[in-house]
Amino acid sequence: IRRKDEDRLALSGVGVGIEVGPEGTGLKLATGVISGQRIQAFFERAMLAATSVEHFDQLPIPYRAVATDLNTGLAVVIDHGSLPTAMRASMSLPAVFDPVEIDGRVLVDGGLANQLPIDVVRQMGADVVIAVNVGMPLEKLDSNANLLTVINQLTSLMTVGNTREAINTLGERDLLITPELGTEVGSAEFDQGEQAIRIGQQAGEAAAARLADLSTNRPTRMALLRLDLVPRIEFVRLDNRTPYANEVILQRVDIPIGQRLDTLALEAQLRGVYGLGTFAQVSYQVVNEGGRNGVIITALPKAHGPNYVQIGLEMNSDFASAFGANFRASVLMAPISEYGAEARLFAQIGSEPGAGAEYY
Repeated sequence: IRRKDEDRLALSGVGVGIEVGPEGTGLKLATGVISGQRIQAFFERAMLAATSVEHFDQLPIPYRAVATDLNTGLAVVIDHGSLPTAMRASMSLPAVFDPVEIDGRVLVDGGLANQLPIDVVRQMGADVVIAVNVGMPLEKLDSNANLLTVINQLTSLMTVGNTREAINTLGERDLLITPELGTEVGSAEFDQGEQAIRIGQQAGEAAAARLADLSTNRPTRMALLRLDLVPRIEFVRLDNRTPYANEVILQRVDIPIGQRLDTLALEAQLRGVYGLGTFAQVSYQVVNEGGRNGVIITALPKAHGPNYVQIGLEMNSDFASAFGANFRASVLMAPISEYGAEARLFAQIGSEPGAGAEYY
């Protein structure tokens, strides 16, 4: 209801918070434009069969995720732990998605440090490397390029540079496949997924003869995972890192003990919690502890909270002579109690100037 009130008042968060502390008052910015709530849920659902996997060598095809340590700039190879979280960390574009913390490290997209991790698969024991380069080509800029374009180009320079170095390590027995993605399919353009798949399929078909030479008639090792296996849940645990009381979250979640996990229902429930508007992410992880399957729910606070700057603009006209406009600015303080109390201070200038305060 409170978030609907914000829609009515045309108030929108701008990813900025106000920090008040012993060192003074200042502004805090959001860590990313997208929290990754839905992407994390997608990975959890897709990797449900990997619940019991502790090390990624246990997968039918050994796997490694590569991320970049935001504090050191070094590549981090993830070979164990939560598979969905590792995948999520490896694709967290800086400033677009919130970083992911794993084992005390703040991680973002691995492309910044190692876009084409040929060295990683060699360390895993690969005799022949099949590398797929899906990096974006550099744009051709002129002196009128805007700030965002320049920043994007600087990031691309890092990626292209380490990709070129990796490609130079390929030998005659190795295979490099480069799908013709051009500039139409970018790393953050999820709506172009079908087009990207078609382009990738074409690139694979073009290399079919070489891939056939690398195929083997030897039986593959037995798959360790049953993709149709949905675990029965034996325990639920909450990792609540927010100011909210545990009851605020748990009363909105119902996971029947002893039954198979309904991932779609759980995702809908967690979206309801996330919809309170002051969580950075509310995610779940299916784990196996001592042979028992369980669900761990993690609730994270927004980095720029709990005092949020909101702005809004409202305009109206009868398309004749009357015209009105109001600009609103608000500071939302949420929560101010562990059970979700909120307060808002707002001011409005324009056709109907005013100011006020709300407590809920």
